[in-house]
Amino acid sequence: MCIRDRFIMVAGTPPFSRAKPDDPYYKLIVNNRHDTFWAAHARNKPNAAHFFSNEFKNLIDAMLAYNPSQRPSIAEIKSHAWLNGPIPTHSEILQIFTERYKKVEIQSQKAKEKKEAEKVVEQQNAGVTVGHKAQYRDEDEQIERRNQLIEVYKQFPNLKLPRKESVYVPTEDNCGHYLTIPGTVEDTLTEVLLKLTQTKEYDLQLKEDQYKVNASRKTQADIVDFKLKISKVDDKTSCIQLTKTKGSHFEFLNAFKQIRDLLYGLEEEEEVQEN
Repeated sequence: MCIRDRFIMVAGTPPFSRAKPDDPYYKLIVNNRHDTFWAAHARNKPNAAHFFSNEFKNLIDAMLAYNPSQRPSIAEIKSHAWLNGPIPTHSEILQIFTERYKKVEIQSQKAKEKKEAEKVVEQQNAGVTVGHKAQYRDEDEQIERRNQLIEVYKQFPNLKLPRKESVYVPTEDNCGHYLTIPGTVEDTLTEVLLKLTQTKEYDLQLKEDQYKVNASRKTQADIVDFKLKISKVDDKTSCIQLTKTKGSHFEFLNAFKQIRDLLYGLEEEEEVQEN
């Protein structure tokens, strides 16, 4: 195995692009600036300056000597401490690469989720329907919303999973706690999670395959649990149904009013009027 391959196995990158004095990395070797050479390659590596062992640096420095007469012989290379150090077993190697694979998979999944969240934000940035009005944002507001949505997707990684859509059917019982919101069921679910997580008052559990959320709100007076279901009214409208499962009816009404105000933007309108 050549010296270049040995270096790549450890560093993950070649020592230089060309063995020419004008190559930035090879130039350091020519001028005997080995410390700068290793500092450059250790940049952004785990443990930085301690990433490369002294034995490895000693072997590479000798084998890459600019003057061929100063390079070690094959026998000297084979007897070097770095090549005669402890060798991991097959099971140890398998464990190391399994752990590396898991890390790469986690990083890849996070990057994918972030990309999906940013894609959703791009689609919504031009104008986002909230309640009965469309809000158009300047650049700062767009950035803030993008960051907020990314946090929602981190908290609810199953948000983008396919879900069974239910259609809202008006009945005599539909006089309860309902909200009609412009937007698709997907957008409405995202908006609900975004608004409620921002309050930091709700414990939310998103159903895996349905447009349903189990919610719990704790106040100084009581704890109220309720179910939140989102149904399709038409292609541009959704219906949100809230049903109490446990706790004070008065606290449930307070929660319903708060959710209504958040989604319809009533609090924002009141602030504008006051100003």
